[in-house]
Amino acid sequence: EDAGLLLEAAAEGRRGLEARRVEVEGALRALEGIMGELPVALSWTEAGLCKLLEAVGRDRRDTVERLVRGTGGSTGDRAVTVLGLDGMSLGDDGAAALAQALPRCTALRTLGLNSNGIGEHGAAALAEALPRCTALRGLLMVNNRVRDEGAAALMEALPACTMLQSLELGGNDIGDDGAAVLAKALPRCTALQELWLHNNRISSRAKAALREAQACCPTLTTLNL
Repeated sequence: EDAGLLLEAAAEGRRGLEARRVEVEGALRALEGIMGELPVALSWTEAGLCKLLEAVGRDRRDTVERLVRGTGGSTGDRAVTVLGLDGMSLGDDGAAALAQALPRCTALRTLGLNSNGIGEHGAAALAEALPRCTALRGLLMVNNRVRDEGAAALMEALPACTMLQSLELGGNDIGDDGAAVLAKALPRCTALQELWLHNNRISSRAKAALREAQACCPTLTTLNL
């Protein structure tokens, strides 16, 4: 009798898992099918992607690749221009997957990645992709963990991002080493208008160096330290 109950419970568990798999895969297919219908400036967070990513749990890397794939190939007023993925716990793996897909998002103008636990490796992967995101105007990465190495990677890529106007890196545990790289790169950032570095570990001396560098970057009108 006990064995029968165990077999019944196991079968029920398999049915539940299968239903869950079908539910998630169906949601992904439906989402990919409607991506071409999304209007300009629609945030994916507002479209319910937060719940979808939470549903798939550990399979974030594959899911991010499939989700972002839907933004490519759109034309006219159907192209997605704002991608909001704040607070989704993407981590470095999710950021790396996103970086692989981003160059296909040819109309993307704003990318929100705040509060995602993205560290140095994820930031480096994104930095490698950024120069190929030719329409990107704003990158929001507040409250992550990019630290000095990640900030350096991002800033080294920035001069090649000829359309990027705003970079937000507040609350990322960036210290003086990262700030030094930022200061060195700023004069070569010909399009950057806003740089947000609040709530980091930048000393008064490093902040002064950044302000001096701002004088060599005429387009940079906002430097928040």
